[in-house]
Amino acid sequence: MKPHFLVTCCLTLAMLWPWGPVATAGQDPTLADVTVGLGGVFKVGHWTPVLVTIDGGGSDFVGNLELTAPDSDDVVTRFIQGADTSIAIPRGERWTGWRYVKLGKVRGRLQVVLRAADGTLVSSRSVERVTPATATAQWVVSVGPDVGVAETAVFLARVRGEKLTTSVLQEREQFPDRWFGYEGVDVLLVTTGTESVLERLSDEQYGALFEWLQLGGRLVFSAGKRAEELFRDGSRFHALRPGELFELDTYWKASGLENYARAAERLTSNDEAPLAVFQSVRGRTVCYEGAGGAHDRALVIQYPCGLGLVTYLALDLEQPPLAQWPARSRLLARLLQSRSEDEDASGGQDTLGQVTHVGYDDISGQLRSALDQYSHVTMVRFSWVAGLLVVYLLVLGPLDFFGLHKLGRPQWTWFTFPLIVVACCALAVWLSQRWKGDRLKANQIDVVDVDFAEGTVRGTTWASIYSPRAARLALDLVPQPGVTTTGAPGVLLSWNGLPGTGLGGMNTTAAVDVLSDEYTIRYERDGAASEPAALAGLPINASASKGLFSRWWTSTESLTPSRLKATAGGTLEGVVVNPLDVELSHGFVYYENWAYPIEGRLGPGDTVDLQYITALDLKWQLSRRRVIESREAITPWDRADLSDPARVAEMLMFYGAASGRVYTRLSHSYQSYVDLSQLLHTGQAILVGVSRTPASVLHCDGQPLADSLDRQWTYYRVSLPVQPPAADTR
Repeated sequence: MKPHFLVTCCLTLAMLWPWGPVATAGQDPTLADVTVGLGGVFKVGHWTPVLVTIDGGGSDFVGNLELTAPDSDDVVTRFIQGADTSIAIPRGERWTGWRYVKLGKVRGRLQVVLRAADGTLVSSRSVERVTPATATAQWVVSVGPDVGVAETAVFLARVRGEKLTTSVLQEREQFPDRWFGYEGVDVLLVTTGTESVLERLSDEQYGALFEWLQLGGRLVFSAGKRAEELFRDGSRFHALRPGELFELDTYWKASGLENYARAAERLTSNDEAPLAVFQSVRGRTVCYEGAGGAHDRALVIQYPCGLGLVTYLALDLEQPPLAQWPARSRLLARLLQSRSEDEDASGGQDTLGQVTHVGYDDISGQLRSALDQYSHVTMVRFSWVAGLLVVYLLVLGPLDFFGLHKLGRPQWTWFTFPLIVVACCALAVWLSQRWKGDRLKANQIDVVDVDFAEGTVRGTTWASIYSPRAARLALDLVPQPGVTTTGAPGVLLSWNGLPGTGLGGMNTTAAVDVLSDEYTIRYERDGAASEPAALAGLPINASASKGLFSRWWTSTESLTPSRLKATAGGTLEGVVVNPLDVELSHGFVYYENWAYPIEGRLGPGDTVDLQYITALDLKWQLSRRRVIESREAITPWDRADLSDPARVAEMLMFYGAASGRVYTRLSHSYQSYVDLSQLLHTGQAILVGVSRTPASVLHCDGQPLADSLDRQWTYYRVSLPVQPPAADTR
């Protein structure tokens, strides 16, 4: 055989050889990779993003992607996206997409399952070695280069005893495409000294992040030398600007920042690190160049974005001189601070105890337990059962024996013995029905937040359903906000977990003895009547209950404006208008540290002039503090009191303003976004009221649960802009 012929054959074979992973005919798609969380971190009890990568097979594929994880009761839960769950993967191609899941146990196993259109299992992948942060952990996500977040976490742990969980996002592919992928994040830290990865996000990814912020997120944003480029008209960051950019100035005083960070080390300005100077600053300036004099410019500004909060630093955090400042960790700790100044002064977590006998250390746990109390349903204590058993044994034994012998009829025991057994069984059945009830019951609290400036509408619903019999339920939640909306609300309905390590808590590792049947949570539904239920096949044991939690959101454009203005003394004047379509009672207007009570009912469009209202101290109002015989009397908070869910909900809504960490001796970390206290200090007033009309309706098996509602409360909070005092020219 000639040599050139052999060479030709080898070259031809080399060109035709399938060196790459080319799919062969009949080969099924496979799950190539599963990435959980943001930067490898996620929190139990919160919606979590999962990035799934699938390698296509030897033919075009159409199928469904499912995620399974345990809920807070250790029941296996299937998570399915939308009404149409199918995905299409062309032959031999790679598919990557986001899915979302909510884990209820720190030791929970996450499983991803790919099925064909006919339900046949194609591929599955378990993610067992996942250790999420606890439900109440403080989680900071840093976007961009390292700015010392890890060192700040060490500083907070050493000085304040606070444990900070951190992660870093540096690649475009790490950002989810839905806002609830950020639900567990407490603070998002963004630096822009160099090009930020946020500038390379798709519109869908950036829209998800911005929606998270508007729905109650917290953003720390650092922008100095690139401020003009970032905040120009038409930029995606234009809506985040703290005011009107005036200039970039390389000369600025650092004493104000040193005092703000409580630093002992001096900070020197740098000609290459300009200060972004703004006019008509919105919100509240929390740090000036110097002592806050007339000519001192703002360095740190806090202002609202929808229902969220932005903390803006007018310098570049990752550039000199801040990058080389030994006190940068102290500065970052102040920027990330999410508690009120009063709480910070109280010593952080020193006032908190461990999980008490009540089984929770977070105030959301108290609300969950309070909603688990029903009228005409008695919690049977073990002592009662033991007592009845003793009585039964006494009647069956000594009383029957000695009684019949005293009558001289011991042979009657053949009749009295079974009679006593039957009678006691009948008594047990009767007591069970009397104590446990005979019909489905539900308790529900709605909190609806409306931002006047942006038109953002956010709803939060806590509910608890009790069933006297073992059942499998199909549940939906239909929002009915008392305001004209611009579109159909988005809804997330799922279980409500108990944070902590108490019995049934999400941080426990012991398995719970519950029904082993799985059920389905369907998110991102389009609201069609023919659509499957949000929760399908939810199992409930006999004489047991299930906690539910829902977040829903929409927008509005038709609000009637109020006319409010701040005085030089820090109080409020003007006219408040009820912009809602529902009547409010027990109303208040909260502003800064003041509470303005509204007597009577406030109907749609009704107005109230604040000049005729005497302002009350807000903290006193929230803590029910009074002056009796020239002495202050405060109503103490009882962590074991489950009789008034409405009172607990009030504390959740304004926990910071009440110095709740000191007052309740409970944390507020699991559902902390509900607290709007910080908005009161950013040029916003909040109208608060109670409505008789439910803001959402639970449906069970397609029927509304209105007749099954045992107790129900609806709160509205409307964020209203306040004009600054005329004398304040900054």
